[in-house]
Amino acid sequence: MNIFRHLLIFFALLFVCENLQAGDFFIPVEIPEYRIFNDYLQRDEFENRSVRFYSQLTPHSDRNLFPNSMIFGKTKPGRFQLSPFLIIADDFRASKYARGSGLESIRAGFLALAQRSITVYASFLLDESMAKNPDYTGKKWRGLAGEVESAMAVYKGRAFQIIAGRFGSSWGPSRQSLILSETARPTDGIQSRSQWGKFVFIYQFAKLSRTGTFSDNQSGFDNRYFAGHRIAFKANDNLYFSLFETIIYGGPGRSIELAYLNPLMFFHAFQLNENYDDNTFLGFDFTCYLNKRHKFYGQFLVDDFQVDDKTRGDNEPDEIGLLLGIHSINLFNLFDAKVEYLRIANRTYNQIYDRNRYENRGELIGHPFGPDGDRYSISFCKWFGNNKKALLNLIYQRKGEGRYDDIWTAPWEDVDNYSEPFLTGIVEKSFITSIAFTGYIKPHLFIDAASGINFIDDYRHLDGINKSIPFFSIRLSLLLSTRFNVRN
Repeated sequence: MNIFRHLLIFFALLFVCENLQAGDFFIPVEIPEYRIFNDYLQRDEFENRSVRFYSQLTPHSDRNLFPNSMIFGKTKPGRFQLSPFLIIADDFRASKYARGSGLESIRAGFLALAQRSITVYASFLLDESMAKNPDYTGKKWRGLAGEVESAMAVYKGRAFQIIAGRFGSSWGPSRQSLILSETARPTDGIQSRSQWGKFVFIYQFAKLSRTGTFSDNQSGFDNRYFAGHRIAFKANDNLYFSLFETIIYGGPGRSIELAYLNPLMFFHAFQLNENYDDNTFLGFDFTCYLNKRHKFYGQFLVDDFQVDDKTRGDNEPDEIGLLLGIHSINLFNLFDAKVEYLRIANRTYNQIYDRNRYENRGELIGHPFGPDGDRYSISFCKWFGNNKKALLNLIYQRKGEGRYDDIWTAPWEDVDNYSEPFLTGIVEKSFITSIAFTGYIKPHLFIDAASGINFIDDYRHLDGINKSIPFFSIRLSLLLSTRFNVRN
């Protein structure tokens, strides 16, 4: 199939699918058509902060977080409900110096509500862009790659929630978090959340993709795991703090460490005492609200930080990340603005052992921008209701030559008093300006379109090569779903 065939299907079904919905009180992280509701939820939290502990954690599954005006408010509590769905999408992209291409994807799955406390969600994906990714190693069918994208069960009690299965997640005041980002591939594991007064405790464990080469006894594989915990504190209705720690570990034949299953364990101290070379990350984030219209937020991540200055090894550059932002709403008539600064040092997310890199299935778990760069962004947004918006985006960014999956080197071991600039190698500098529209033009028809121009100096880190690249993209999606009441 191609984009024109899908367009015919879209407009033919506009007149026969009036009962279709885009979802039910649950926002899967990995589905692009649902991200606008996460954006709306973050905006809505300005005026309703008393229950917003969980709004900085995805996926969202608590109906109480959503206003009644959203489609998530249409469910009827206390009933067994089953909602199968189908999402057909075409993603067309074109730019100067690159041939235009249309990539299709098909998602299918179901959402089941059992009484008020239990939700079950599963989705299967066939995706053309995944098949063209050189890091993809799975099977392909007619040019499409397929996988079970998500499969989870959620129990939500009064002050406790647990998610088990395959799911994507994000921690922090911004969707693209330094520590866990919504754009990362879903992982297989568990996440628990518990609230005690002004505190919320979060623990998450996941099995990551293996590294190495297959052998008959599988001894060539490095098993890999993720564990993390976070504690959030509500100082008052306007101020929130969180501390977090995560770890990547594994190795040939290595299984789950019971110590890393303990949410009260200090992971970094444990791996030091046991003489493991696992990869730990520490950090904090904060959110401060002002007059129900402004939000100041930030996140700080430490991958490695040198305290001593006694040996050459102590000259290893610090591997840290910083995210700062200001988000203001209702400047006039549903008009918002956001300013954000991002900075990630070289070698962050990387480590001497490939198995300890902060990635899963060829993609970063942390911020997709990656290390060795910084970015300034300004976004102006006009909302039209709660499910569509127009945007003007201005971005200036710099990227050094470092990557999270580079072969590990230690040049500080070869010289005394080693120092390294923040951005390494030939720095690529970009200024991007674009306009965009995203939202539902019908309850079941979604569009995400953007057009702009990218001015690049030292293109692809080639000294003196400058380019101006206009671009255009559009994603059209048809969402089909219905709901059944299931009785015993």
